Amino acid sequence: MVYQVLTAYGQSGLEGYSTRVMEDYGDRKLVEFHTPLKVGKSTHVFRSVEWVQLTPPERIDFWLAEGYEEKSIFALSLLEDAFVLEDRGGCTEMTYESRFAVKAPVIGWLLARLMMVRVMSRHMVEHLEDIRELCEARAVRSRVYPQGECGH
Repeated sequence: MVYQVLTAYGQSGLEGYSTRVMEDYGDRKLVEFHTPLKVGKSTHVFRSVEWVQLTPPERIDFWLAEGYEEKSIFALSLLEDAFVLEDRGGCTEMTYESRFAVKAPVIGWLLARLMMVRVMSRHMVEHLEDIRELCEARAVRSRVYPQGECGH
């Protein structure tokens, strides 16, 4: 069920997030994402367009095509993410992998080390927790994917 929740592009799911499939080639899609990201005490919604490669049911890869505020410290020259899913006795273990690079030269590397890594890490921890809660809530109602006991 985690795979289905993560790949339900264009449908409502997590509060504040939205997606739209721009091009669909089956297991490869071009998807527009609107992602809320907390920076300091405020939340900004960032737009990105990413290629998504689906490898059901164990992997979803993402590559940045455009976005992330072209004229700010959040301007990225590289963003590659993946969700790796593994069945552990009827429970799903999800691993998140990510690589990113900031467009600004020397200062960009310093900003990334001082700020971006922390901001992105905090965001993904919160995002993964939101995904877990959404999946568990759906499993409670599901007849196809009933919720079992899993260690958290």
